[in-house]
Amino acid sequence: MSEDVRLTEKQIEIIGLVMKGNDDDDFLDMDELLSRLTYECSKQAVQCSIRILEKHGVVERKGRVKRRGQSRVIIAPTLKAFELMRAHHGAGTTEIAP
Repeated sequence: MSEDVRLTEKQIEIIGLVMKGNDDDDFLDMDELLSRLTYECSKQAVQCSIRILEKHGVVERKGRVKRRGQSRVIIAPTLKAFELMRAHHGAGTTEIAP
């Protein structure tokens, strides 16, 4: 990859959760992601993190589905997410700044 990307620990956790998805092999929605984070933050903070990761092409919104009685936005990893996580767990560290 030509772009030197650096990830914060929180961004790494978000990407990992998005990559893992649900137990039923479906993608997470924003509320599911928020509930699985190991740290506490507002929904707005997670939305901001997702926007930053989207801007860098690491995650993408895959439309809406009806879950738990409401329409939810689904978040999916991109190929770049897999590449960044492989680099992070391998030789390099990464950080994306806003």
